[in-house]
Amino acid sequence: MDNQVKVCQKCNTINEWSADFCRVCGEKLSEPDVVNQQQTHQQQQYNSQPNLNPNEVCGIPAEEVALFVGEKANKFVPKFVNYSMTGKKAGFNVLVFLLGFLINPIVAAFWFFHRRMNKLGTIILAVSVLLFAANTVCLMPTVEGIMDIAEVVITSENFEVIESIEDPKDMFEYFNDEEMDKIFEAVEKVDSVSTLSSLVRYASVAFTIIIAIFANWWYMQFCVNKIRKVKENPEYTPNDIMAAGGTKSVVWVLLLVAYIIANMAIVVNVIGQFMELVIKAMEIVA
Repeated sequence: MDNQVKVCQKCNTINEWSADFCRVCGEKLSEPDVVNQQQTHQQQQYNSQPNLNPNEVCGIPAEEVALFVGEKANKFVPKFVNYSMTGKKAGFNVLVFLLGFLINPIVAAFWFFHRRMNKLGTIILAVSVLLFAANTVCLMPTVEGIMDIAEVVITSENFEVIESIEDPKDMFEYFNDEEMDKIFEAVEKVDSVSTLSSLVRYASVAFTIIIAIFANWWYMQFCVNKIRKVKENPEYTPNDIMAAGGTKSVVWVLLLVAYIIANMAIVVNVIGQFMELVIKAMEIVA
């Protein structure tokens, strides 16, 4: 069996005949994966062109890339090999998309910090914070407008009559001119930011989709560049590659806490305005 090897059907990595699992992606190797070593040598010669070797990622051995990635290397390395061989850049990182779409692009940026891509993470975080700030700017006038309308209703001299009306359309005939002016001003306040608010939401979703599409390719480029830098030292060891890569959960947690605090500040502000309105209503009823 010395002249035979096993080729992984998932990531095309060449493994020794005695191996039961792929040394890169961990896929179980089966008997149909066996090929003649001479044929494999010919395949390697053919794939010696840049980015065409199934055992390399942009000229870096897949084993070294797996060492650098560390956690979930069996997930990322086959994708990196495919990017390297096909030249494609687009993919889709489901986790990044879900974090950005279901929560906020700010949280999606945490994934890049978790994978030690601090520079790229900072850029994504900066854009996400700008979108978050724009959304907050749009949110506050909307909340204030709704609160103003509610205040007009509960402070109206006909509040008891208005309170008993089932159809909201019928209540307007019980407001005096001054109260109607306040209601129109509040509605204009909400309308003034409604279009901008929609644009910010669409921009946020589009930004999330873009970073989700290119996240894995950006990560591959980061891994390759960092490994090359480590290998500039002629005395480097596999431990040096592992130390340069891996994940960093501390930054992830700190940024998440900061995001939660920022959201709590907004919620507290809204609750404060609502409580002021409730107090006014209680005073009127009393």
